[in-house]
Amino acid sequence: MTIDILIRNGHVIDPSRDIDDIQDVGIDKGVIVDVSGEKLEAVQIVDAEGCYVFPGLIDFHTHLYYNSASRLGGHPNFMLSTGVTSLVDAGTAGCENYKHFHDTVVSASEEHIKAQISCYPTGMANGHENFDPALFKKKETAARFQEYPNEIIGLKIRLSYGLAEGIESLVAAIRMSEDIGGAPICVHVTNSPCAMGNIADLLRRGDIFCHVYHGTGNTILDENNKVYKKIRQARERGVIFDAGGGKMNGSHHVTKESLARDFPPDVISTDMTGDKLHYSSRSRNLPFVMSRFLSMGMSLRDVLRCVTETPAKLMNEEGRLGTLRPGAVGDVTVMTLAEQDVHHYDSNAADYISKQLLIPQLSVLRGEIAFCQPTFNLTQYDFGI
Repeated sequence: MTIDILIRNGHVIDPSRDIDDIQDVGIDKGVIVDVSGEKLEAVQIVDAEGCYVFPGLIDFHTHLYYNSASRLGGHPNFMLSTGVTSLVDAGTAGCENYKHFHDTVVSASEEHIKAQISCYPTGMANGHENFDPALFKKKETAARFQEYPNEIIGLKIRLSYGLAEGIESLVAAIRMSEDIGGAPICVHVTNSPCAMGNIADLLRRGDIFCHVYHGTGNTILDENNKVYKKIRQARERGVIFDAGGGKMNGSHHVTKESLARDFPPDVISTDMTGDKLHYSSRSRNLPFVMSRFLSMGMSLRDVLRCVTETPAKLMNEEGRLGTLRPGAVGDVTVMTLAEQDVHHYDSNAADYISKQLLIPQLSVLRGEIAFCQPTFNLTQYDFGI
C-alpha cells in the first residue's frame, strides 16, 4: 500500500489517545491513517528522528480580523510556520460585521477557523468596545449563530474598566446566551471592576474564564497568593480556564503561584494579534508560550493537551482535530525541543527566562506539507526528483 506521507521515527505525543512513544504517523488523502501491521510505501517520507510529532496545534484565543478598521488581526496563514493548524477568533467581530469577517478571513484562509462572536455589535473592528447591555443586539446575534452554525462556537465579552460598568454586563450576556440556545461565553477578566470570584460564580459548565493568570487589578490569588476557593469551585463544575497570555494579560507571578498550587490551565493560547506575531517577547507564537509553561513545571504532555485535545472539544471537533487518531484530519506538527535560555516578558515587563524552547520543523495541513524549516531533514537526498 502506498500513502501520501509517512512520518517515521518521531517521538509521538497524542494526549487524546494517551500515546507518548516512538511511532510512525501516516497521512493519505488528507486524513490520518493506521500504519500499524503492514509495510507501507509513501510518496513523501519524512524522517523525524530526534523530533517530537504532535497533532496540529490549536490556538484557541486569537484575533484574526486583519481587514478590520483597527488592523488588529494577524493573518491566519502566517501561523502555519508556528505549527498552528487550527484557530479560534475571540470576538474580533460582532453581529454587524461577522459576515464580512467570514467572507474575507475565514473563507479566504487555509487553516481551520472557528469564532466567538462579540456581544458588542461591531466587536473590536473600530478600535472601541462598549459592553453596556443596552447595546447588545440579541436578535441579530442569534441570526449569526443560525447562519454559521458550524463556525460560531460562543459569545465573547470583556469585563474591564472602561469597557463594562460591572457584573451586570456579564449577567446580561449570560441571559442573551440562554435566550439564543445556551452558547458558551468567553469572559475577558483583565483589570475587571468585578472580583474574580464573583465572575466565576456566574459562569456555567463550558464557559471560558480567559486570561486566568493576569496580574492587573483583581486577580485569582488572595493576599497569601492562594487561589480563591470560588475559582476552584468553578473548575469543579466545568468552567474552562484559558491562560490567554497576550500582550497585557499575563503575569509571571500569578502564573507561577497558581501552578505551584496545582491550578494549571485547561487551555494555553496566545491572544495573538498582528502586532505580536513572530517578534513580540510576550506571545510571539504558540510554541513560544507553550515553552514558558513547560519551563515553569508543566509536563510536555499536559502542555500539549492544552493546545490539542481540550480546545478541539471546545470547538466541537473532538476526534477530528487535535488528535492523530486514524480518520482525523491530516494535521501534524513536527518540533524539536532545544535547551536554551529564552526571555519572556509579562504585562508588567517582568522578565522570566525559560530553559527550553519548542521549535517548529514541519507543519502538515490537511495532508499537505505547508511549512518546513530549511535545515530540517537534510540527511537524505532523493535523486528521483
